[in-house]
Parts: sequence; C-alpha cells; structure tokens
Amino acid sequence: MCGCSTHTDAATQDTGATAASFHLPDMTCGHCEKTVRSALASALPGAAVDIDLPTHTVKVDGDAETARAALVAAGYTPAMA
Repeated sequence: MCGCSTHTDAATQDTGATAASFHLPDMTCGHCEKTVRSALASALPGAAVDIDLPTHTVKVDGDAETARAALVAAGYTPAMA
C-alpha cells in the first residue's frame, strides 16, 4: 500500500468493542451458565463470552452497560469484577 489510500488494515481498525467482567454470585449451576450465555448472545450478538462457573465470573467482549442490563433482565445481580 502506498500510503495515500484511506484503507485501514482490519487488524488495526478500532471496532469499538470493549471487554467487561462481572461477578455473578447467583450463577450457581450449568443451567445458570446456559441462561447467562443466552441472555448475552441476545443482547450482544457475536460477542465472545467466557464463563468461569466455580468463581462465578463472566467476561464478555462488548458494551458493559448492555451486558449488565441483559444479566439483570435474566434475573442475575451482576457486580463489576
């Protein structure tokens, strides 16, 4: 690329995505994990979600407030981790 193009390599583009971590003390079983994944998938389609059930921790790539609202709507009490 000569440098005069406005093209930006996809690897360097800012997608606006952020990462949020939550502690969900009321996420206690595999059914809860499935419910959390479903709620986050509906609110943030395509976002990566990492759940650590033993520590009650959820990490999601996406807007923190949108994720928090989805977790609350699903019946959980998220606290920022």
